[in-house]
Amino acid sequence: MKLQVLVAVIVAVALAEARAPIRYAQRGTRVAGDGRSYLVKVKDNADPDRVIMRGRGQMHRLMNFGMEQMDAEVGTQKIKIGKTKFFTVKGNPKLLESMQEDDDIEYIEQETMFYKSPCSDTQDISHSALWKYKEYLNSLQGLDRIDERNGAESGSYSPSGDGAGVYAYILDTGIHTGHSDFGGRAINAGSAYSHPYGSSDDDVDGHGTHVASMYPLEHFLSLEIW
Repeated sequence: MKLQVLVAVIVAVALAEARAPIRYAQRGTRVAGDGRSYLVKVKDNADPDRVIMRGRGQMHRLMNFGMEQMDAEVGTQKIKIGKTKFFTVKGNPKLLESMQEDDDIEYIEQETMFYKSPCSDTQDISHSALWKYKEYLNSLQGLDRIDERNGAESGSYSPSGDGAGVYAYILDTGIHTGHSDFGGRAINAGSAYSHPYGSSDDDVDGHGTHVASMYPLEHFLSLEIW
């Protein structure tokens, strides 16, 4: 009897671990919309269109039983960055639970809102934070993380190549690809949202273009970022 109970517990734990986890917004974080919007991460070797098709089947089944609202959506937006694939879902917990059973889904994450907190004057920064910021300016400023494949920090920046054939993905506010310094090498791979103040494919903030400028440009090759 004890053996049967133990086996049942092991099977239950294994099934629980096999299900795609749902990552809900942390306390104090503002959720997007009415809180029913989610991003679904598809496994790298899976076909997102097939996953979406199965998800829509579950959605219609729940609608037929009155267990899902008629404004539910699965796969209205698809996002692909390199090998990383997502699609959007709008639905109630029952729909999410049914999609958890799909072996091609890595995880489901609730959409949340993020805002910048700009500091326009050093007077806005505490003394200790300002000191750390000055130390950061005198440091490698993150370069130590990109000269090794495993991402470990070695305390030095020693790139082994010149960056030829490397694709750099900038996940930011967009890129002003028309800038002459990019030499036509920058492209907008896509946008995960629509910006209310301009085209979602262009940089309407400036930060993304600034970050992208750290990579080899027409007039800054001497920096040897790669």
